[in-house]
Amino acid sequence: MTLFGKSTALYDEWEDEGVSPFFPVIETNRGHHVTTAAHGDLLMFGSCDYLGLSQEPALKQAAIDAIHEFGTNTYGAQLLCGRTRLHDGIEAKLKTLSGKESAILFPSGMAANLAVISTIASAEDVILCDRTAHISIYMGSWLSGAELRTFPHNNVKKLETCCARRRTSAAG
Repeated sequence: MTLFGKSTALYDEWEDEGVSPFFPVIETNRGHHVTTAAHGDLLMFGSCDYLGLSQEPALKQAAIDAIHEFGTNTYGAQLLCGRTRLHDGIEAKLKTLSGKESAILFPSGMAANLAVISTIASAEDVILCDRTAHISIYMGSWLSGAELRTFPHNNVKKLETCCARRRTSAAG
């Protein structure tokens, strides 16, 4: 089988052996430890729960309380449908904790990268990006109009070369 012009032989092999890492069915979640239907107990390395807060009892209770008060969503885009006082409260707390004049919440890391990168970079800029960076960094870069240059993952020497090349072209 091919997908996006690439052979999926390895994927097919994994599927045949019952060890595919894609679309696992999570039976239980204990933070960084999960139980899957196919493979039992596993240590989860693919989660976006970087700080392990998804299982924090106080946060779980706060989420339950918010659902009881506001339901399971905010009815649509905040721009048109509004936001809750909880959103304002979190932004106020973040503002205070950071000592900055304001703070803003984004619904996801992807939304944050799209908004921030496309706002602060422009066609006059060059963005240097690790090739394995999240697609949202690429998307924000493309939206900004900046020149995007990549370097191999964690290859500091190549990054230094890219920087030196940019300094040389900017000076000349």
